[in-house]
Amino acid sequence: MWKLLPAAGPAGGEPYRLLTGVEYVVGRKNCAILIEKDQSISRNHAVLTANFSVTNLV
Repeated sequence: MWKLLPAAGPAGGEPYRLLTGVEYVVGRKNCAILIEKDQSISRNHAVLTANFSVTNLV
């Protein structure tokens, strides 16, 4: 499992836990990872996928 940590700024928020091999949509509305307070982000802005499990890191 991976963690996506929010950067400092007005959006703030809690970290997101990402499972290996699962696609997570980032955006402002109806997404797994919501960024609601930033109008520069589109409704479906990006897709994130963690492809490697932590045990594969060197």
